[in-house]
Amino acid sequence: MAAAAAATAAVTDETNDFPAARFGDDLVAPLLEFQEDALTELMADDGLTVVARGMGLDRLVLNLLQIYCDPSMLVLVINFTAADLEFYLDQLAVAVPHHPPRHVTNEMSADTRNAIYLEAGVLFVTSRILVVDMLLGKVPTDLIMGIVVLNGHRVTPTSSEAFILRLYRLENRDGFIKAFSDNPEALSRGFNGVEKTLKSLWMRKLYLWPRFQQSVIEALDSKKQPKVMQVEVQQTPHMQRIQIAIRTLLQACLRELKQKRPELDMEHLSTETALMSEFDRTLSRQLDPVWHLLGPSVKQLVKDVRTLRSLVGHLYHYDAVSFFHYLEALRTSNAAFNENSSFLFLDATDDLYSNAKERVFPKNPKAKKIKTEEGGSGASAASVLQADPRTHIEVNPKWRTVQHLVKMIARERGTVPGRTLVCVADGKTGIQVADFFRYGAEKVLGDQLLRYEKFKGCSASLTANAAAHQAGPGSEAGRAAKRRRRKRTSETANAASAAPTVDPTARASMEEDTAEMNALAGAPDAELLEYFGEIDLEAVVVCALRTDSGARSSASLECVLRDVQPRHVIMVDPELVAMRQLELYSFATPGPPLNVYVCNFRDSIQEQKFLTSIRLERQAFESLIRVKQTMAIPEDQDGRAGHRQELERMMVGPSESVAYALGSPAKRSRKEGRAKVVVDMREFRSSLPSLVHARGMDIIPVTLEVGDYVLSPEICVERKSVSDLIGSLNSGRLYNQALSMTRYYNNAVLLIEFEEGKSFTLLGHGDVLGDDVEFRNTMSKLVLLLITFPSLRLLWSRNPSATADSFAALKKHQAEPDEALAASIATETTDVLESADDGFAPGPKAFLSKLPGITSSNIRRVMRGVKNLRELSVKSLPEMQALVGKSGGKTLYDFFHNTSGK
Repeated sequence: MAAAAAATAAVTDETNDFPAARFGDDLVAPLLEFQEDALTELMADDGLTVVARGMGLDRLVLNLLQIYCDPSMLVLVINFTAADLEFYLDQLAVAVPHHPPRHVTNEMSADTRNAIYLEAGVLFVTSRILVVDMLLGKVPTDLIMGIVVLNGHRVTPTSSEAFILRLYRLENRDGFIKAFSDNPEALSRGFNGVEKTLKSLWMRKLYLWPRFQQSVIEALDSKKQPKVMQVEVQQTPHMQRIQIAIRTLLQACLRELKQKRPELDMEHLSTETALMSEFDRTLSRQLDPVWHLLGPSVKQLVKDVRTLRSLVGHLYHYDAVSFFHYLEALRTSNAAFNENSSFLFLDATDDLYSNAKERVFPKNPKAKKIKTEEGGSGASAASVLQADPRTHIEVNPKWRTVQHLVKMIARERGTVPGRTLVCVADGKTGIQVADFFRYGAEKVLGDQLLRYEKFKGCSASLTANAAAHQAGPGSEAGRAAKRRRRKRTSETANAASAAPTVDPTARASMEEDTAEMNALAGAPDAELLEYFGEIDLEAVVVCALRTDSGARSSASLECVLRDVQPRHVIMVDPELVAMRQLELYSFATPGPPLNVYVCNFRDSIQEQKFLTSIRLERQAFESLIRVKQTMAIPEDQDGRAGHRQELERMMVGPSESVAYALGSPAKRSRKEGRAKVVVDMREFRSSLPSLVHARGMDIIPVTLEVGDYVLSPEICVERKSVSDLIGSLNSGRLYNQALSMTRYYNNAVLLIEFEEGKSFTLLGHGDVLGDDVEFRNTMSKLVLLLITFPSLRLLWSRNPSATADSFAALKKHQAEPDEALAASIATETTDVLESADDGFAPGPKAFLSKLPGITSSNIRRVMRGVKNLRELSVKSLPEMQALVGKSGGKTLYDFFHNTSGK
């Protein structure tokens, strides 16, 4: 801690420019007592530190990295998100200006990355690049002081991070490994989840810091505790009925899902848990192994649950027009793309739709309506609102509540000075709340109503175009679809006309107000939220806790708090992480305690969701505490003694039956002691290279143009996942890949690799293999490929682990591959070989293309540079390298001057 204090004291406040003023102040603030204990505990011994969300995990990481921002120490940081990278780089650049951390990416050359590694300090390195650099020896692994792993709960036995830590421990047993996580639910999920994570991280210790821990309670129990005032907001009658309808539809979907799949464990698939995002992962784990056997109705039910959960967020966060617009979009998309969502045909959906419509177009007897007939007899009647419709649209009750709180705080600002921070759920809500403060509810709702009017005019054409795309107009099916489309379009138009349209005079007024809003807005609010996380309205600052995509940075609110320094905070939507961050900020800030107003709908799904998040986190920590007390960890799991490395990397060497001639590849490999596999650089996105390395084979990363894995001079493997296989067959790319492999290798292998825990078949629900070849069938396309290339071998693998075992078996009795030769082989396309308009005779050109070192990129240059093969064969090595290329020229020269037969 003394080093951390010294690093903290090095921060100066000599600059007031943004973002230094915004990010620099946090680092001079001392840690709270429980945070100091957590950091001291981690510094004493390596381990995985799990902290409750919002309890200052980023503060722990910052203080740890400050210690190692020194040119005499090389520390690598891996497994970070884009938000983590931006936050830590900005913070540490101000805290340690003399030697700030750097980000190593694939855009840098290998020599540049090697130089940066040698300069030491704290380096944030992308996992895929670090794996390749460690295998190529670009990283001085023995000089690495330690590795810091962020988001430790995401590290799995087959992840790139686990591969990095294994390579690190193979050559460095003394350096540290420290991991952090704020997601106890992920660690407690599944069988032996935390034990598997600790094994992948090469560590033995688990440090838990829940909010209910006694030391945390004592540290936060003082007069600095923020004053939290619960503000209960009454839902409107329409919102209450919509909430009941959504809950009913959610129960109906889960009930139907249970009927169709009785084997599902519904203990964790309840209506309460369906409101949480973790529900999708829980359901996916149970359905993935049988996903290919599921019918369209079950898959649609899974999607419907996700849709209903999004409806809950739209109801509470956005205005009435946006919610009704979203419902209309759902109905239009289902009609246009034939997505038969079962909940759309239930009675509760009618209640949902009618109440959502009445929030925008209420049945107000004072609103004057005129019936107009268009098109003579049989034409539908349209209802036109003469009065300004904005005055009748239901306003989100929380908007009025926040406005009342802001006015109340403004009256008290004389006694308690400071700005007011308004925290909302996401960027769209933040923009609407900011516009509400600027322009009032009528102008904001009028802008949304204009958007809805524009959408309504396009919805009928969307349905018609989608139906026309699905069936050709010339066929009988297309003509039938056209007749059905006319009927459906008429029904859609009638349904759309049921919603009153806006009088032209009122629309002109709304368009004028919208133009005024856009003119006065200045910098777009969306950009302000994207780059600064806030919208400054002088006395009031609006802060979005998440982006519109759902991404959330644990440190975003802390940055805004340091920038704004509020004395009052209004939480428009209750959120556990934000509440805890406000609690820590109140303790770290001098002056009176923070005043926090939490707005919550009474007896709402939103309140239930907030309480469920607290309960699930507590249960996860309690589960981890019980596991920590009983789990048995091997003594050498951290690899410091070296026994684990010897046990895990099974020796897979060359076979004894190979004749070891002097200087042969097999003899050289036997001296090295391990088998080799040449791997294409792009394959490190998958987990297979890590598993092959764990089987005891050495990985050699090379940029390959032919194949993905070269097991021997005779065996080349092209790996395809199921999705990649289908795409390659449809585009014709697999044909060219098979052509190149069968040309250069005697044993060309097409590997079809399935995912762990998913279906091991290419046939989906209802698919049946016919008696004849069907060009739309994937299996038929594979048969045609094998008929075209009889020497191509097909290898099926259930998962990457089985693939690694197959590679070990295929390498038996085989010589080791030559990485230089494998890298020199380039792909050939038929247009290069068969082009007749390039001025060269096709016969000699085809013969020349068979020679080693000749590729599609240099064959024309060679034919222009020499008259015949004799002239090419007598060239010296420098002349041939200048003509063909350095690597290819050496290969071609050795071919012409091979004297091994003498």
